[in-house]
Amino acid sequence: MIRTDLGRHLTKADSAALKAMAKDAPAGGGFPAFKTIPEGAATSVWAATVPELAQRDGTYLADCGISDEHAPWATDPEAARRLWKLSEQLVGKTFAP
Repeated sequence: MIRTDLGRHLTKADSAALKAMAKDAPAGGGFPAFKTIPEGAATSVWAATVPELAQRDGTYLADCGISDEHAPWATDPEAARRLWKLSEQLVGKTFAP
């Protein structure tokens, strides 16, 4: 979790849902440690610049490295297809996968 001010926009229902998801997290439950904004951005910057990821798709990353700790749906091709379709519906445009 990255410590930002975005939480101020959460409703009580949003907060309850977030707590429920954290409890079911694969890393043993509970909220992960908070990171600063630069710490939170580090993996995205690393992924965009490291040459060994150039030919890899669908890799789950955490803390500037490849990680096997993820929710089962994070690498589920059917979940990816549904998300792609929903994203197209939400923006009103079709994209090539």
